[in-house]
Amino acid sequence: MTKLYTNRLDHFFFYTPRITAAFVGANVDVVVVSQEQQESAEFKAKKAHGKFPFLELEDGTIIFESNAIAAYLARSTGNQAFLGTSEFAQAQVDMWSLIAVTGNWPHS
Repeated sequence: MTKLYTNRLDHFFFYTPRITAAFVGANVDVVVVSQEQQESAEFKAKKAHGKFPFLELEDGTIIFESNAIAAYLARSTGNQAFLGTSEFAQAQVDMWSLIAVTGNWPHS
């Protein structure tokens, strides 16, 4: 099972991949990792990049960064409409995705 990890459900960057998964019908388990679990050697080895959220595929491969996770989920379900069906539409998806993560948002 593909797992989407977060350290809390209200994590700002968790919203993009979670909403995308729901929208495109991707089957993912959401795993909320406690502070205690984050301290374990096993988890530290899995999360070597040090960021939430991240996606763990069935083969153990890790993808992090919310827009990369969202794009992977859309592609893996074959949902081209979500990614843009023309070059212009793809550019618009990229534009708004980048604005969402690089805009003047409160950081927590």
